[in-house]
Amino acid sequence: MKNKLESANLEPLWNTNKNVILLISFCIIGLFLFPLLKPNSFYLHLMITIFMYAVMSQSWNVIAGLSGQISLGHGAFFGIGAYATSFFFTEYYITPWIGILLGIIFSGIIAILIGIPM
Repeated sequence: MKNKLESANLEPLWNTNKNVILLISFCIIGLFLFPLLKPNSFYLHLMITIFMYAVMSQSWNVIAGLSGQISLGHGAFFGIGAYATSFFFTEYYITPWIGILLGIIFSGIIAILIGIPM
């Protein structure tokens, strides 16, 4: 029994190839440097949309894929935050960076108000 435990402790925790880690590192660095290349608005919008959907799909994967629960709150609270951000920008001329923070706060308040009775 002791030999099996010792051999299990010698196994690597993450069995990945160093070339894969290097490739992923270069991709991440390239994505951080992408806005510095001054892309036109279409490509910038495309990258923002891709990563926005990637974040949404990963949050859905955590809830539905790993735990098996069904949650429609991701889309609802995402929409509430997006609507609040655009509302503050169009009605009160608040910069989108501050509007994003206000949208997060507003969406969180709505989530708390819905979550407490649930």
